[in-house]
Amino acid sequence: MKIESAITAVYRTNPAVKDKQVIAVLERLATKPEMSLANPLAVSIQDNLKLTLSLYNFSRREVLGTLKRVLKSAKRHHKLDGSRGCLDFVKDYIWSPRD
Repeated sequence: MKIESAITAVYRTNPAVKDKQVIAVLERLATKPEMSLANPLAVSIQDNLKLTLSLYNFSRREVLGTLKRVLKSAKRHHKLDGSRGCLDFVKDYIWSPRD
C-alpha cells in the first residue's frame, strides 16, 4: 500500500500525470528499486519504500515482487479503463496521507 499511497499523493498534487508515466517508473524500479531517477513519482515511491524498509525487514526479493505486482495491476487498470484508469483506481480505493 505504500507504493500506491505514493502514486496517489503525486497524482493529487499533479493531476496531469498519466498511467503511462506510472507504468514507466514502476518498470524501472521493478528491476532496480535503488535506481536514482529525477522524477517526482519515482522519488515519492522510493521514499515510501525506504520508510517502510526502515521499520520492517523485507528482503530485496519481496520488494521487487511487490513492485512487479503493482506494475501488473497498473497495466491491467490502464488497459481496461484508459489513460488514467490505474490512477483513478488507486485514488478511489487506496488511502493516502492527504486523506
